[in-house]
Amino acid sequence: MREALEKCQKSYKRVALMFLEASDDINRRNYMPRLCEDAFIKGGVRSPLTKRRDDSVQLAIICTVITNLIKSRYKSMGTGLIFAVVGAIFLMTGVTGTVETTCKEAADSDKRVDYNFCVEKLITRHDTTDADTWGLAQITALAGASNADDVVVDIKALLAKPGGASGKMREALEKCQKLYDRLAIVFLEAHDIINSRDYAVGKKKVAETMPLVQLCEDTFVKGGVRSPLSKRKDDSVQLAVICTAITNLIK
Repeated sequence: MREALEKCQKSYKRVALMFLEASDDINRRNYMPRLCEDAFIKGGVRSPLTKRRDDSVQLAIICTVITNLIKSRYKSMGTGLIFAVVGAIFLMTGVTGTVETTCKEAADSDKRVDYNFCVEKLITRHDTTDADTWGLAQITALAGASNADDVVVDIKALLAKPGGASGKMREALEKCQKLYDRLAIVFLEAHDIINSRDYAVGKKKVAETMPLVQLCEDTFVKGGVRSPLSKRKDDSVQLAVICTAITNLIK
């Protein structure tokens, strides 16, 4: 039962990330609750979370249907027109100025912050619309979780590739998969803490991401193999730095 519940904790953290990341593939949301239920089945115990699973799946279905309605409504619009509309929305809401101003203030306050990276990662996200500094700090934490989740997907692809990773490389990738899975959860926890406005604790939680990323890289070094995740590592570190810097700006 304990093993199943611990696996479900991770699975439902992923569900939370997937719903928060509205631009992700919506259909994947049906899969994570099933992983949770399978854990109980394999353990030969009855799941106490069946109703929650059904609710999660139903919400995913509803979200998918609504998204399909949006697609059908705007299907006739050309790509250029869609970008023009999005651009106009950005201008009208002032989101560009908000993101750029906040990233500049963050870079001025912490020299480790890459201003261009900050703007690039935040300005393209739908949820930056009308977001204040508090909101942008949370969004950056979500971006960190999303990046970590993408790394896990990349690692799984490398491990599944025919004739791919073996020996020390496979060992390192398998360890990093667990570390980045944990990293996604830590970023999500940081998001929740910042959302509750406990900024000091939130920053401490963000700081917990750094050792996880470094542990992954150290695994490749110890194994004498070149890391295929260096860019992802740099992105994770930068998102943690930006999240902390923006949190420090909250009045």
